[in-house]
Amino acid sequence: MNSDMFGNLMEWGKVLQNLEELKQSERLNEHQPGLVRILRYRHNWRLREAVLGCMDEVSGPCEELVKEVLHIAMDEGTYLEARILAIQALSCLLANFKGSCARDATEMRGSVVECMKDMLNSPQPLINRAARESCERRSRGDPHLVRMTGAIMQ
Repeated sequence: MNSDMFGNLMEWGKVLQNLEELKQSERLNEHQPGLVRILRYRHNWRLREAVLGCMDEVSGPCEELVKEVLHIAMDEGTYLEARILAIQALSCLLANFKGSCARDATEMRGSVVECMKDMLNSPQPLINRAARESCERRSRGDPHLVRMTGAIMQ
């Protein structure tokens, strides 16, 4: 049994309720390992989409969370809606990602830039469009993301 508050992910109604309570109380940051576990659980799309949909409320994402969202975005075996939600979530997470040091944050952004470039070259129009829109929308006003968007769009 996992020690996070989400418990048995097969009981998805309860998991969604717990997730909503965490959002309302602004405590998502405290439960990132559980969020990662939900994202890795491929047997319930509602749970994955609910977690991806609340990534803009995670103010200090850990590296593992960013990597898992990136994995979903890049995974061609994942259905398109989840990949698009992951792409949109990535820009939110990167804007808030600090890492344990400046070098970590720079390396993480560099990894995401490379993956976003790959997605922009994707033959799948919906993935390409989602990546482009996410970069453009989130880069406004954030100097790190402005540089990232410039690197991606080259």
